[in-house]
Parts: sequence; structure tokens; C-alpha cells
Amino acid sequence: MGYEMFRQFYEHNESYDALIDPGPDLVVCDEGHRIKNENKKIYQALKRSERILNKILPEKKERIIFVHKSLIQRELYKAFDHFMKKDMESAKENTKSNKNYLKELKLCHKILDHPDFLYEDMEKNVSQNKPLDEVTLSSNFAESNHKSFAEHDEDQNDDKNYIEYFMKYQWTGYAKEMLVNSYKMLLSLALIDETVRNGDKILLFCQHTRTIDKIESFLKTRRFTTKDDNVSFWKKDRNYFRIDGKTSNREYFIDKFQTDPNVFLFLISTQAGSVGINLTAANRAILFDVSLNPCDDAQAVCRVYRLGQEKPTFIYRLVGYNSMEIGILKRNLNKQILFQKVIEKENMDANNAIQILDNLSHYQEENDNHNGHIEKISRDDDKVLAEVMKKNLEWFAMVNF
Repeated sequence: MGYEMFRQFYEHNESYDALIDPGPDLVVCDEGHRIKNENKKIYQALKRSERILNKILPEKKERIIFVHKSLIQRELYKAFDHFMKKDMESAKENTKSNKNYLKELKLCHKILDHPDFLYEDMEKNVSQNKPLDEVTLSSNFAESNHKSFAEHDEDQNDDKNYIEYFMKYQWTGYAKEMLVNSYKMLLSLALIDETVRNGDKILLFCQHTRTIDKIESFLKTRRFTTKDDNVSFWKKDRNYFRIDGKTSNREYFIDKFQTDPNVFLFLISTQAGSVGINLTAANRAILFDVSLNPCDDAQAVCRVYRLGQEKPTFIYRLVGYNSMEIGILKRNLNKQILFQKVIEKENMDANNAIQILDNLSHYQEENDNHNGHIEKISRDDDKVLAEVMKKNLEWFAMVNF
């Protein structure tokens, strides 16, 4: 409808319930210059719905949880950092060499999500007998990792043997499918277990379907306890659902999750399920990784914190401590500050947070053995997080800042 008709309905109380209270879920305003003046009645009418929404929705608490690395993750990330520095030096010396930030970030996620991903890539590269220059960044990383931890025979020039030697040396004794090798996954599953025990439902958003696959593989071997002390195994499409780009019957899963008290968990690909769906049956959400686009994370939060939510809402943002993810978080916060200044005309005081993130955004090996500020969480504040922290404080490097 046009602005004039909206103003007319608003002023004469016609269709007030539909327009203002509770109003639509989404308002798209074309020709935005017409509502630039805050003193105009049309601006006040449209602004009214936001004030009402803030009064209706329960409290929302978002916490940024900086997660330590496991022992194997620390070793791998140290080698990864060595590779990045070497790659940067090469890019400076060779104008034809391009530093690929996105590939480095992808490799970083393989280490932080679970080392199995890197191990499987190494196995695949060796089995296919690929020479070093035809293998992905992971194999270049293998070269760097190998040199930083073992004395390499200079006469050993065969690329295939070189990678195989690295496989035998660096991964000796490595066991796949070990949950303890990823503190992020340990923490995520602990939050899920405690959420179900508390009688709530939870969403887990992740950018990579491969990571969701791994989480599912661990879920299959785990049992959970409900608030009524019933013990069950996790079973896909029965007590938990999944949405990714290949999911065809997503509407059925969404409706079932919203109405069935025996469905507790939704695993969601951030790209496929962070927009356009209503999952207010859950009041907790885990953002497993940090997106390069802050809008992705913001939209994911809006799946639970929206009109229809009746319970206090808790958002857990997981960030790999002493890693590239902190740099991404800092960049996203800067984008948010810019948005507040330019679009919302508000000054967001985040200088302290930016300074802290700036100090932490550069990898330093010794930081893996230290903690930052860990906010004390009481059971009254967040029963689920407080219980997980009480049992597994060693996973936490910093909580909020």
C-alpha cells in the first residue's frame, strides 16, 4: 500500500490491529527518503511497531565464548601460522604470487572445527599421488607443518614421498572420530545436552555442511537426558532435524520442530536456514563459527528471537581463541559500528572491545596457555551455561569482553 493510505488508516484507526498491533513480521519501505524526517507522522506510525515488539519479546542474552584449542589443534595451528607467514613472505617477493585469504580461512576452520578434516584431506592427497603443485592449500600446509616439527632430509625431493613422510611423522598415533580433539564440538554438544536437560530446545548454526556431518556422527553415539529424566539416543528425523541446501521437506521439519515436544535440536546450515523460517520453539542457539558477513549471524539469531518467542533467549557465539576467527569478529564489529553511525545515526561505544580484539587478533603461541576475562555466569543468569562452565572450565579461554 502507499504511504498516504497507511497514514490514513493509522490516523482513523482503520485496520489498526493488522497494521500496528501486532503488525506484520516484515515491513519493506520503498522510496525511503519519504520517511527520513523523524518528526513526520508517517515515520512515527512505522516506528511504533518496533517499540511494541521490544515490549513483547522476552529478554535476550548473547555471549561470545572464546574456545581454547585441544592439544592437537594447538600443534596444527602453530604449523598453520608458520605456513601463513611463509606464504606472506613469498607474496611480497613474487609479484605473481597471490595470497589467498579465503583458502587460508578455510584451512583455519578445518583445524578449529575438527582436525579430522585436515587428516582426511591429507589421506586423500596421498592416495591420489598428487604432486605438491597440484594439491590444495592443505598440502602446502603439510610441507610447512612438516618442516616446523621434523628435520627433513634435503635429498628427499619426490613430492609424493614428501607428503607420505609427513603423514607418517606428524599424524603418528592420531585416531579419527575422537570428540576430544575439538573443544568447539565438545562445548557445543555439552550445551546441547544441558539444554535438553533443562527442558529447552536449541538450534546449532554452522557454515560448513561437512562440520554438521561430523557433529551428526558424534550425536549417533551419544545419549541425552530430558527434564523428566528419560534417557534416549539421538536419532535423526525423530528427536533432531537438519536443514542444509539439499533438504527438500524443510517445511515438514520446521512444523514438527515447532509442535513436537520430543524434538529438541535443529542442525542448520547458515547459508540455507538463517533466513525466512520461524523456529521460536527453541530459545537457545549456538553459532558454531564466525561468518565473514555479519548479516548471516544476525539473521540466524532472528530465527529464535522474533515475534512469537515466549521464553528468555540465549545466544552462544563460539570463536576460536588465539586464531583468525578473532580477526573476523573484529571486522564484523567494525561493520556494526559503521552501520550504527551511518544508518541508525547512533554512536556505538565499542572502543574497548575493538582494542581487546585487536590485541588478540594476532596469533601468539604462548596465548594458548593463558585465559582472558571470563565472565562469571550464575545459575540464575543462565543455568545451562553455568553448569557447562562448572564442569568444563578448561574449554573456556574468555567469555564476553
